[in-house]
Amino acid sequence: RLQPLDQIDLALSAMEHFNELQPGSDRVVAFIACIAGLGAMASEGIRKEQIPRCLDLIAARAADDVGLVAFFRAAQEFLLIPCGSAEAA
Repeated sequence: RLQPLDQIDLALSAMEHFNELQPGSDRVVAFIACIAGLGAMASEGIRKEQIPRCLDLIAARAADDVGLVAFFRAAQEFLLIPCGSAEAA
């Protein structure tokens, strides 16, 4: 099992390279692998440092970036919540 910061790095890397994955199961598997990192990013202790990293990655892309659009569609379908945090319990 990866440590929270490694989970966040994995999530950001998957988000950054989502457009390189084949539509379908590749993207679903990559998104599912991101859930723990996205939840860790939202946790109280590291939120201030990690959320800006995510926002910077998003801001560096065009609004119609194929990878980001697909990533956020996957997030919408899975109704992402902060996994692994006290709020999710």
